[in-house]
Amino acid sequence: MIDLSAHPVQVAYDLADRYGLELKLSFSEYFYRPQAALDERTTYFVPIVEITPDWVAEKIRSLKPGWELALNSKIIDPRNRISHIPMIDFFSADHPDTDSIAFNEIVGREIANELTLFNSGRSFHAYSTTLLGKGDWIAFMGRLLLLNMPNLPQVVDTRWVGHRLVGGYSALRWSANSSHHQRMPYLVRTRHHRRS
Repeated sequence: MIDLSAHPVQVAYDLADRYGLELKLSFSEYFYRPQAALDERTTYFVPIVEITPDWVAEKIRSLKPGWELALNSKIIDPRNRISHIPMIDFFSADHPDTDSIAFNEIVGREIANELTLFNSGRSFHAYSTTLLGKGDWIAFMGRLLLLNMPNLPQVVDTRWVGHRLVGGYSALRWSANSSHHQRMPYLVRTRHHRRS
């Protein structure tokens, strides 16, 4: 049995709590090739009400060898509008400083205040529940690159940003089904601020 008690499936529940149960989330199944310019990937939308721990466990169990499951940033709302979940793939296995003034100014306070952080084994992944339109998502991805300061260790994975801008959506892994990934991401911290 797959333990999903600290799994990023929690992000789907947080989005449902904030935006309702009529959303559709986008997922990918992809074959990971280190340092490849493009990957083999299939994408599909799933109604948010169907995304349960059992659904995730079955999806992971049914992956072909070497393939991974990822949540994509694209969301479809009840009026068929597309928004994006802000996602960050940090570069290092060191815990990122998401509390710094610089981080909050570059990423945006509203996004930073809603971050949920997961340890993916090789790095950290972050999700925010503050949805973005396409133009705002592109600007957000560009701002992520500004977190990498000259002559300092890299903060954000620049290749991930490039791949995702080319793809037209962000994606973060939910499984560990290849030799490259030793564990599924697990919850480290949530910063949800209650709205009145």
